[in-house]
Amino acid sequence: MYLSDGAYGTTPGLRYMLERGATFITGASLQNVRLAEPDGDGLNLDALIPWLEALPEAEVTERQVALRGAEGHGPIRLVAVRKSPEAAEKSVRRAIRESRRKGHHPRPETLILAKYVIILTNCEAAVSLDQIMEAYRFRWQVELEFKRLKSLLHLDQLRAKDPDLAQTYLLAKILAALLAEELISRAAAFSPWGYRLLPRSA
Repeated sequence: MYLSDGAYGTTPGLRYMLERGATFITGASLQNVRLAEPDGDGLNLDALIPWLEALPEAEVTERQVALRGAEGHGPIRLVAVRKSPEAAEKSVRRAIRESRRKGHHPRPETLILAKYVIILTNCEAAVSLDQIMEAYRFRWQVELEFKRLKSLLHLDQLRAKDPDLAQTYLLAKILAALLAEELISRAAAFSPWGYRLLPRSA
């Protein structure tokens, strides 16, 4: 099972997983993947954006699609949910900043797609939409943890170039993160007198 975000949510990434018979749940931008109808007819953003904009509030919806050039590997489930107004606004601002950083204005469809969470999966029909979303939510928690480790412990900055030494350095940082997490979890129950008070009788 692959749980991923944009790294595999592209045409090459999806084809890689399909050709190896892998099961996947991956976030994707519909601008980075070439989809088709299950019968092989082309499917572009002009058809998908109206479908997204018609999604009900706070309800996960899906439709069957296929990957262009890999139709023989079976259908893919396109799962989508509309973001809350606050989350959508934050994503739109991020998309605008990223486009400006690259020296161009964002395309209108980019700002529309930023308002939705879009997932592609080949999980069988027995796997419910709630299960798919929960698995993706869990993957996102892992991603947030790595972001925290990069910010607080500079996990992405290794001072060693030798592979063995770099691995040791990285493992030491992960160990420090685990110890810090353990201390934080215990701090909530810590008291100056060193033990829990018994409940007072009425």
